Amino acid sequence: MVQSHGTPNVPLSLYVVDEVTLLERNLVEVDALVNAEFPLEEGKAAFGRGNIKVLLKM
Repeated sequence: MVQSHGTPNVPLSLYVVDEVTLLERNLVEVDALVNAEFPLEEGKAAFGRGNIKVLLKM
């Protein structure tokens, strides 16, 4: 179970933007990060199964 620790004191969007930038510039091997693949319809459930990085297929 994930515990909530309140509202973060830092703008988390900055970290998300940095991750996207790394991916756009091919500075990260994406395949090594993905530990599961699911159809788009199962996207919400896919993250509830303990997966960290999920590829959603369209």
